[in-house]
Amino acid sequence: MVFGLSNDTIAALVGLERANGLTVEQPALPFGGFTGDKALVRLTAPDGTVCKVILKRTSLSWANKEVNAYRALKAAGAPVVACYGMHVLDDDRAVVAVEYLPVASAWPILPDTHLRWSEALALLAKCRIPASVTLPEIHYTPERDAILSGIEEALAFSDPELQVALSPLDTIRFRDRVRAVLKGFLAAVDALPRGLTHGEAYSMHVGRRTPDGPVLLFDVTSAAIRPRFFDVEALIVDHGEPYEIGDVTPVLRRFREVYESNLSWDVFRCEVAMIEGLIALRGIGQQAQLMRRGIEEAWQNEREAHLGHVKWIRLSILKADEALAEWERSVAGGPLV
Repeated sequence: MVFGLSNDTIAALVGLERANGLTVEQPALPFGGFTGDKALVRLTAPDGTVCKVILKRTSLSWANKEVNAYRALKAAGAPVVACYGMHVLDDDRAVVAVEYLPVASAWPILPDTHLRWSEALALLAKCRIPASVTLPEIHYTPERDAILSGIEEALAFSDPELQVALSPLDTIRFRDRVRAVLKGFLAAVDALPRGLTHGEAYSMHVGRRTPDGPVLLFDVTSAAIRPRFFDVEALIVDHGEPYEIGDVTPVLRRFREVYESNLSWDVFRCEVAMIEGLIALRGIGQQAQLMRRGIEEAWQNEREAHLGHVKWIRLSILKADEALAEWERSVAGGPLV
């Protein structure tokens, strides 16, 4: 039994009358972060058909959010995996059943897959939320204080390696610029037209049913009404590290073509810069917290993890600095580079 569920219960959850067999398998790639437990199960139907499903045990509220998100995305025609539904365990917990994609896209993904990825994200950003479904609307402006405190923590952290890594940057000037710009910066992001998009669509969240099939997105728990170009960041970087395929302009242009945007290229690029800057700013605080937590908890690979967080903080600050400069030029009516 998996999570206390019988084979017949799991079979009914995925739409099978019954299952002749059920085994728990190891996924091709690690599942990654999730609030709860996961299991990859293999079901064999009476006719011999094999079905692989990911079962997620989590809080009832989280499960409801995920199922609603998948329903909204499916109703809008988004390129996502199938969500079969959920089974309530008790007053606080439930199990969600989601389609497993056997062809995972490992990092770094190939340039052709990268373009297919941009098409899937553009199609997702093009979707509009169905009137019959209600999802939370996310506003970034209230995150101002959290972002500022994370940046303060990173810049004030007394770790010598981090100080050396940040030495090429005028950190005092950077901090002052962030304080001055952040309110208008986040307000501008909030003002972007809304579309149903997915905020975690990086490499480990895409896959295919077959090697030559379309790219599909999964782990859509965070799906909500987001700025329409939010996921353009995922086309460019993975947690702050530039994706090495050369010039990202072709990928951005492909995203824009598939999205069928009527905006000028400069306006599109300006909105991309806003999103890049926001994610970079948020990443600084997140990495600072992880670095400090790693030191306090004395991770087994503490040294490697510590240096990794130092690297990401530096990259995030440099990327945020570039994005803020581009944002300031756009506000001043100057040319976008």
